[in-house]
Amino acid sequence: MTRVGLIPENIQNVIVPHFEADEMGAVPEVLKISNKKINLYAHPICTFGLSDIFDVKAKPVKDGEIISVFEGCSLKFIHTQHVHQWDSLVVYWIEQKILFSSDLFIQGGEFTGINSNNCLNEIVNSIKKDNYLPSRNHLVNALNKISENDIETILPMHGSGLSNNIDLYIESLKNLNFE
Repeated sequence: MTRVGLIPENIQNVIVPHFEADEMGAVPEVLKISNKKINLYAHPICTFGLSDIFDVKAKPVKDGEIISVFEGCSLKFIHTQHVHQWDSLVVYWIEQKILFSSDLFIQGGEFTGINSNNCLNEIVNSIKKDNYLPSRNHLVNALNKISENDIETILPMHGSGLSNNIDLYIESLKNLNFE
C-alpha cells in the first residue's frame, strides 16, 4: 500500500464486494495495522461470513444505498446477487462517475491502467474461459441497475480500467450467449 501512496494507518473505510479470498482476504491485516476504527461495508449476506471467519462487524449496505465516506465521495452500493457470487455488489462513486465493478467486466492478464481501447473481446473471453457467471437473468438485472448510473470509467478487480464504450460493454454482456 505504501508503494502507491496509501498510509495503512489512515484507512477509514473498506468495502468488501463479495465473500471470496481475493476480495476480502486482507481484511484482518488491514484491521490489524490501522490505528483507527475502520468502517467495513459489505452486502448483508457477506457480513455474516466476515463475522464468522474474521470475527469482525461489517455494516450491511442496502441495494441503492448512498453513503458519503468523505467530502466529494458519495458511494452508491448496487447489489448484483448471483452475478459472480451470491453476495456480490458493485460500487458507484457518484461525483467521479466511476463504477468499481468487482469481478464484473473482468479481463485476464496484467493491469495496464485505464484502457481506452475496446476490451470487449478480453472481457467476453475471460467470462467464457472461467465460466463464472451463474445466471443470465441475474446478470441482465444487475446490468440494468448499473446502467441507470452515469458511468464514465469502470474499474474492475481484475484487468484494466475501462474509459470508453461503457454502453457497449454493458449491452454486450446483456446479450452474451451462455451456451
